[in-house]
Amino acid sequence: MLRSAAVPTEHGGWGLTADPIAVAAPLVGVELWFDTRSRSRRLVSELEADTHLHVHKENNVLFPAVLDLEEDLAKR
Repeated sequence: MLRSAAVPTEHGGWGLTADPIAVAAPLVGVELWFDTRSRSRRLVSELEADTHLHVHKENNVLFPAVLDLEEDLAKR
């Protein structure tokens, strides 16, 4: 079944078309936008957790190891 959709015409007005893609395109666009927004919100918490882990490793593992290495090199 073909449905009509309002589309801009070449004369600056609006007309109807029976093109199924013209009918579906706005709906697909809105669905993709909501899907992208939903995924982004889910990924923010994952990014936050990864950032906390990175900072923890840097502060509690790497930085003390570098300080120990500097002390060992200074003793030589």
